[in-house]
Amino acid sequence: MHQTITQEDIIRYTYGETAEEETVLIEQALASNEQLQDFYILMKQVADDLNNMKMTPHPTTVRIILEESQDSSLEISS
Repeated sequence: MHQTITQEDIIRYTYGETAEEETVLIEQALASNEQLQDFYILMKQVADDLNNMKMTPHPTTVRIILEESQDSSLEISS
């Protein structure tokens, strides 16, 4: 039986979310299909870029959270 490897399969492979059998099939497809290779390279770059992103909250967001946490600490009932 010949299984068609999809872009979704490549994405799951990129993130290490494929079973052993799937991994073997995907690697065979990558070895013989230039379009899948190109897509895999692109997805690998995207995954690496996302993993290297550094995000910080806006200062206003931090201020609001801190203010809310102080206000809620005063609302402790006995």
